[in-house]
Amino acid sequence: MARDTRFWTTSSSHGPIHSSLTFTVESGILSNLDATSECRLRPGDALHGTYRITTELAMGGRWVEVSLQGHESVLIRRAISSRDSVYRDQFGAERVESSLHSYVLFLDDGYAVEDGQRVYTASFVLVVPAGLDRTSDRAQDECKPLPPSFHIQRSAFRTWSPTVPPNVFISYSLRASVAYCFPSGDDSPDATKSAEIVYPVTCLPYIEAQPPIETSCFPDEYVLSASQTAWRWLLGQNLGRITFKVREPPPLIYDNSEQLSTTHFTMWITFNGHPSHLHRLRAGSIKVDPVLQTRTYYSGTKLTVNPGRESVQASGRIQLHTNVIQLDVQSFSSLQWSTRDVRRGSTVTAAPATTAEEEGPPWCVAVNIPIKPPLKLPPSFCSDYAASSYAIIAKVSISGVHAKPSYVMFPLQVAYPSSAQKAPVSVRRAADSRGLTPPLFLSSPEDNVCCTAVDADVQHENDLLPPLYAA
Repeated sequence: MARDTRFWTTSSSHGPIHSSLTFTVESGILSNLDATSECRLRPGDALHGTYRITTELAMGGRWVEVSLQGHESVLIRRAISSRDSVYRDQFGAERVESSLHSYVLFLDDGYAVEDGQRVYTASFVLVVPAGLDRTSDRAQDECKPLPPSFHIQRSAFRTWSPTVPPNVFISYSLRASVAYCFPSGDDSPDATKSAEIVYPVTCLPYIEAQPPIETSCFPDEYVLSASQTAWRWLLGQNLGRITFKVREPPPLIYDNSEQLSTTHFTMWITFNGHPSHLHRLRAGSIKVDPVLQTRTYYSGTKLTVNPGRESVQASGRIQLHTNVIQLDVQSFSSLQWSTRDVRRGSTVTAAPATTAEEEGPPWCVAVNIPIKPPLKLPPSFCSDYAASSYAIIAKVSISGVHAKPSYVMFPLQVAYPSSAQKAPVSVRRAADSRGLTPPLFLSSPEDNVCCTAVDADVQHENDLLPPLYAA
């Protein structure tokens, strides 16, 4: 393991006790030890340090506790009726603390003397665990992965807004404490007090990519298929129907570096109409305007599964905060339309058209749209009281014919796997040529999800779908 040459230190005074905490990080991944000013931890990292106590009191025989702690805090807004029958917002705090790893030390009678003060020193080693032991909770998963350090920042992705984001955060800290007896000065017994010192740290657990989301579990949340009528002009001839289909793309994978990550989604486009009208589409272009929607769910009660929008409507205890990140707009022209279904690799057959009003076989084409957020995203996760997820909302416009813009919406996972071991290049190329999602890992991910997925095409005319990306 690589040892960070930097030392993290802090000090604190509490009555007659002056304490200092100094530690360094030993990590199995060298890139974890970057030049950032904050202390970043990942599961398996070891913290080597000393807890130094300076006091005039005799501390021999006392116990010292050094622990790595996690804190999860949620403020739930409730509307209550006052005496004048006016509803006002009131905030109630929900806070959860858990100790991830504790190290208890016994102080002997040995000490050094500096400036007339006694100096006691205790050394410790703490290892960041992979998760929390849930055996006592009678949970199905005895070890639940740690959630990442998380906080909703004001105006993180768009222009400044006076709206204050919800106070939802997950934080970690290294804490050291010692109990001591403070002389009362009279005949009453000495008072036992505690002195503690805390150093905040940032924790980024390994979060594996999960199987694709079963979108049929969220029928009102995702739109994987949108269809519009194409006209010669606004009140002109009906040329046929254009259908856009998408599915969940490969996850956005981040490694241990600070580099940005990129993935892509494929859009399959089908035109059902007479072949004589196809030249208008070939002469036109298709514009895809995608945005990334971030979703933070938070609750005053424990979350049993990954929440969705229907959870917010069904329970007043679950709230949702959203934000958007604009992605690069993509335009495609001179598309190679074909009667070969690019999704299934087969040729679509149909009875030949005999008149101008009859349709021939459907014509298909596929385009790949990159997804590259301009900043490094936190991972998708679901903790006891907060969950974070992502979705792509894409507006699709066509030139060359008159058609309303279409909107599709699909989930996107963000993962920080323990090993970014990708499938061989030959396997990925073969999958791309067939329009399939290539496998990301040679090893199978954890099955800690509520649903596994199949491709569920949700048909939608799209007239009633609001342009969420503009929110």
